Amino acid sequence: MRIVLDTNILARALTGPSGPAAEVVRAIVEPHLLVVSPFLLWELTRVLGYERLRRLHGRDDAGIGQYVV
Repeated sequence: MRIVLDTNILARALTGPSGPAAEVVRAIVEPHLLVVSPFLLWELTRVLGYERLRRLHGRDDAGIGQYVV
């Protein structure tokens, strides 16, 4: 099955491995195909770069880039 997740779910999944969003991503990625677009990846990178989210996930630009790819 092909699944598209909202940017908010993907961003929240990075903030904590035990949160509901991270559980959703783990449950989907294993048996299914996560579908993304260049726009979704751009938006995710932009959102993860917000200062308030950087404080939550603790990643620098390189860490954000590794998560998005």
